[in-house]
Amino acid sequence: MLPMNSGSEGLPSGSVGPRLPEYFRRMVILNQMDFDLALAQMMYLIISPERAFREAKNRKLTKNHWARDDPAFLVLVVRQILLICTSYFLCIGVPLGLPFTSFLKLVAYQIGVNFLALGLILSTLFWFIINKYLHGKGQMHEVRQPMEWQYAFDVHCNAYFTMIMMCGVTQIFLLPWLLSETFLARVLANAIYSLSFSKYFYVTFRGYVELPFLESQEYFLYPVFFIALWFVLTLVTTFNMTSWVINGWIASA
Repeated sequence: MLPMNSGSEGLPSGSVGPRLPEYFRRMVILNQMDFDLALAQMMYLIISPERAFREAKNRKLTKNHWARDDPAFLVLVVRQILLICTSYFLCIGVPLGLPFTSFLKLVAYQIGVNFLALGLILSTLFWFIINKYLHGKGQMHEVRQPMEWQYAFDVHCNAYFTMIMMCGVTQIFLLPWLLSETFLARVLANAIYSLSFSKYFYVTFRGYVELPFLESQEYFLYPVFFIALWFVLTLVTTFNMTSWVINGWIASA
């Protein structure tokens, strides 16, 4: 049960961080995006998520907001998804003679639904839960500032990037073996997805731990237990997550 924050009604309704119109305007101006910094953050997310989120603290100190005002990271995540989709189409779609429209459907689904639509839903849900329930009590004289919605979306982008690198990239190198009907192939395929989903929630947890005015962030690790339970249950079945995903895409082509 989430802790009820009796002071949450005093949270101001503003403080949404960087203005979204400016954020989206910079997407079409390449020389205003710092891709070197975004690539460095991606590297740290893979090897040390804690270090990657230090940049948010720097922004708070220098610009008084936690969220990114540079869309370079978002652009690179979309590019990475596009590259992964292209790799799958070349490895599976082309040999099977799937139409080019199947590639377009894959890209639209992965970017439009999995990354953006679900990301907006989860970001909004986490933003609401955090501002409603997880604010620390603080001091009586402190003005409580709500967490920016855009920071919640930043956390999603960070977590989603680590998930697709672990799942999408790792899986494609092992694809011929993962699609076999052996027990070890099923275990490895389901383990890759379980670890990838768990990584998503771990990076999400790390993102919110960095905010000093929050408490009980460990709630974001709870889904990992259910993911582990799902993996254990798959050991006594013939379910192969990789085969299910790939066959679903082929059937929809």
